[in-house]
Amino acid sequence: MPRHNNFNKGRNWNRQPDFKGQQFKSDYNEHDNRQSQGNGDFSNRRVSFKKGNRIGKHGRKDFIKNKPHFLLEEDFPMSGEGPSNRSNQMRGFRHGKGGNRNYQPPGHGYLSDQTGWFKALIPNGADYDKQILLGSLKSFVAPVELIPIYYQIEDHDSFFYIDSIKSAEAILKADKQITLNGDKRINIKVTSIMPRAALTDRLKEKIKMVMVSRYNTSTKALDLSRFHIDPELVEDSCCAVSRPPVMTVILDVIAEHIPTLQALNFDHNSLSVTETLSSLARKAPNLQILYLGNNKFHHLNALNVIKGLPLIELKLEGNPLCKRFKSKAEYESAVQKMFPKVTKLDGAELTPAISFELEERKVKLPDWHSSFLCSEEGRDLVTQFVQQYFSLYDSTDRNMRQSLADAYHDSAVFSLSAAYNSPPGQHNINRLNDYLSVARNLKRNNDPERRELLIKKGKMVIASFLTELPCTLHDPSSFTLDLSIYSPHMIIFTLTGVFKEPETKGTPHRHFFRKFVLIPVGSGFALVNDVLFVTNATSDQAKKSFQTPVAPPVAGPSPVSVAAAPNQLELIQSLSVQTGMNAEWSRKCLEETVWDLQRSLAAFTKLNQDGKIPPEAFVKIT
Repeated sequence: MPRHNNFNKGRNWNRQPDFKGQQFKSDYNEHDNRQSQGNGDFSNRRVSFKKGNRIGKHGRKDFIKNKPHFLLEEDFPMSGEGPSNRSNQMRGFRHGKGGNRNYQPPGHGYLSDQTGWFKALIPNGADYDKQILLGSLKSFVAPVELIPIYYQIEDHDSFFYIDSIKSAEAILKADKQITLNGDKRINIKVTSIMPRAALTDRLKEKIKMVMVSRYNTSTKALDLSRFHIDPELVEDSCCAVSRPPVMTVILDVIAEHIPTLQALNFDHNSLSVTETLSSLARKAPNLQILYLGNNKFHHLNALNVIKGLPLIELKLEGNPLCKRFKSKAEYESAVQKMFPKVTKLDGAELTPAISFELEERKVKLPDWHSSFLCSEEGRDLVTQFVQQYFSLYDSTDRNMRQSLADAYHDSAVFSLSAAYNSPPGQHNINRLNDYLSVARNLKRNNDPERRELLIKKGKMVIASFLTELPCTLHDPSSFTLDLSIYSPHMIIFTLTGVFKEPETKGTPHRHFFRKFVLIPVGSGFALVNDVLFVTNATSDQAKKSFQTPVAPPVAGPSPVSVAAAPNQLELIQSLSVQTGMNAEWSRKCLEETVWDLQRSLAAFTKLNQDGKIPPEAFVKIT
């Protein structure tokens, strides 16, 4: 779709309606009688708190009956905005001449532009010819434009609506300034008000016909700017789009008849309640251009209800929200954050926002893998190293960890850090004191000298330090291994998983992250850098761990070597003969004990006595 302004094709948006003299019978029942009783003097009224006037027996009903009439209307106060000014009006009503001196009855004083709508009431307006009256008002306010909307006569008074603050202020100045029918001066009262719309079936059909006349089929653009002043509507009703019932009819027509709509203009409609637009994204899913200029939106967040639209062009100028930003750049950035695809804002081209449109491009993400191996050649070597290392680390005799010195380089470096992954109040059960006391957390240790001391250097120092940590039992089924570098000169891989501390009270489950860096030494490899991080295992991690039986570690020497493996086939055959298990299960048992035949036999004996070896382990295929 081209990005030029589709609304300028086939239609003049600035056209002026032709006002005819025909007057329709009113089906609008709003009454705006605001004159005070008697001679309008409030001074003889006093506030009294008598039993008969209390709210109680009949709730608020009696109070509503007796309260001033101007509070019953949907009007807004003449000065300022909001309920606080209504309180000022009430103070003037209660105290009369001795009360609020700034109080002015409705229809006089400063007009509030909160709704964008105003009502001009002419007492005894039925005495004047409509065309002469309106012509005199237009001449008086010129050059300010005046478009009377839905002129009606009710109870010998006449009224009409105005959609412009400038026109309303100009009309307000005309009070008692125009003379008609001899020397009779015209009284005019102007109030801020949200007009009601009496939606009949006839009016709904008219709305539909007007929308048809404003729709451009070639560009799929619908122009609803200042919809209420259309010549087909202005005499029949105050068809304000800002009223939810009218907006509902409009969106229903769009959904039913033009669901492929691509451009929509809502300029100059006094829109402020975004809930009326909440179904727009659903009823016009292909909308790409939206004009909301010169409305009453005070905050950009009010447009969250339409952020699902694939908009490429948006117009918001003339709304109060535009004044909330310190700069144009900040304004454009905020809009693009909410509507990333917008490249044209208020008629100006924008730099496209950087985003990852994965859903639109349907990019297929790589499949998830529990482990990553940069080289298949390193799988066996790294796996063998991990099995040998943790068989010693998990030994029931903590002193056996001293044998891990053979796995480290003479100038190896080791560091440990630890942290909680739960709120402070949940630390009581599984404390990490054994790790935190020797952890090199940069936020916990501000002393550079202590930080340096907590780095363990040299294979004997590292092995000795490891023996001071709690006894552990790791779950190999929880391991994830990422081999990032594998070359003849260096191997780097990370390992994560779950372990528990059998000798610690409560047998807490921990989660660990470990990074190993190995370099070639002789015919094998040795650790030159080892980083360990420990935290509490989550409830889900603890629940899923140790579901597969783990062969208990047996104390005894076992070399840590990553050179050549022993004759594995011979070991499998030997274990199969001695235990009666088939070759597959014999191999599994040997792998879990790092191909140590004696440890495999001990593990088999214990598990077999506990009934944990399944029958299929003894089924042999001939």
